Amino acid sequence: MDATTIFSPSKAAAARAAAADWHHIDTWLSRIYRGRSVPVFERNPETLSALLALLAANERADEERDLLWQVEKEALPALQDDDGLPPSSHTAPEALASLLADALPPAGRDALSALASTTAILNAPSASLPDLAAAVITQSSLSHSTSQHLTHLTTLQHQLERDLAALRQRLTDLRAPALQAPLALPRQTLEWGRNTKQLRTKLGEYAERLGRMEGGDLEGGVSEVVAVVKAEGRVGELLARVKGVEERVRCWEGLPSDREEARGEVRRVEREVDGLKRRRDELFEKLVEKG
Repeated sequence: MDATTIFSPSKAAAARAAAADWHHIDTWLSRIYRGRSVPVFERNPETLSALLALLAANERADEERDLLWQVEKEALPALQDDDGLPPSSHTAPEALASLLADALPPAGRDALSALASTTAILNAPSASLPDLAAAVITQSSLSHSTSQHLTHLTTLQHQLERDLAALRQRLTDLRAPALQAPLALPRQTLEWGRNTKQLRTKLGEYAERLGRMEGGDLEGGVSEVVAVVKAEGRVGELLARVKGVEERVRCWEGLPSDREEARGEVRRVEREVDGLKRRRDELFEKLVEKG
């Protein structure tokens, strides 16, 4: 009993009533099993309600059994033949069944019908009280286990759905137009590579000219210096273009440089998404089969 039960009169009264019901149930089960150990079962409000209903049905069945016994006891003398012999084996059961059916009150017939329905629903081997009690305990345990499995599978399904949505978003991002390589990029890259090699060659030539200018005439050297300055300006422009191209190419570091390899990476992600879809479908089918 927790603190809220102690300080709440209504909860305390409910707890006392539940304790009394469980005591009644334990006494009844001990009487049924007659010294044998009572099977272990989960004690919760649902089990208590089912056992109380079963106990009430048991008490009604005991009353009906006593009534049937009294009716049978009173009907047997009336079934005797005029010569004092018992009726034939063909007419006695039918007459007895008719008398018993007529003697049962509506409440008795309803109780027998409820007992038969309970036995069928619980899939009990017979309508005896030990079999019905064992069936109730089995059904309660099976229901709890099934509920736990269903909760676990539902959580797993939600996680797979979130992973699938994330992979789909990633695939959509990879297919975005901003990540698609320009069609002319390979040709431009080759052209910029050739220009870079040519510029490096010219830089070597300009270095040789500057070396010769140090020992030559001033006038010729000035003209060559002017030419070198202009060439360096052109080289700086080309280097700036090369740097811009390198920055543009750096944006594609996440994908292979080859177009077919990039497409293969996209197809790999698509296959991963398909695998997750199949996994989700298999889990859903297993959940439906267990349900």
